[in-house]
Amino acid sequence: MTAPIRVVVVDDHDLVRAGLIAILGTEPDLLVVGEAGDGLSGARVARDTRADVVLMDLSMPRADGISGLRAVRAQCPDTAVLMLTTFDMGESIEKALREGSSGYLLKTAPSTELVGAVRAAHRGERVFSTAIQDRLISSFLDKNRAPEPPPASLQQL
Repeated sequence: MTAPIRVVVVDDHDLVRAGLIAILGTEPDLLVVGEAGDGLSGARVARDTRADVVLMDLSMPRADGISGLRAVRAQCPDTAVLMLTTFDMGESIEKALREGSSGYLLKTAPSTELVGAVRAAHRGERVFSTAIQDRLISSFLDKNRAPEPPPASLQQL
């Protein structure tokens, strides 16, 4: 039998952590090995528990998700970090990707999407909520779209 995927949940809201832990706890191949209320504490827990995947809230007091992501990447380079947020925040998505995030999920994602994302991140895949994928694709296309030529009437001038 394969060892379960070891998960750490990091969020500053106790109720959110409890909900995520309850969802993950229903899956036989996932094992929640720790939890924390801020990014730096989450990195310590990930290191101490040898987590495979960390679910990291983006917006937290004391040490936010980006700080926690950096700390996890420094201390546990083989640990996947999935960012969680309530809002679709464009700058933060790009920043998290540049810092080594394995993906970005909205907290409104269905529980099946969350569970699938944990498994995919553990396999080394990048994972995004559908709304985040749409935003990334639109941003990419906007940046790489060739400017339209001026109307024919202006070209003659």
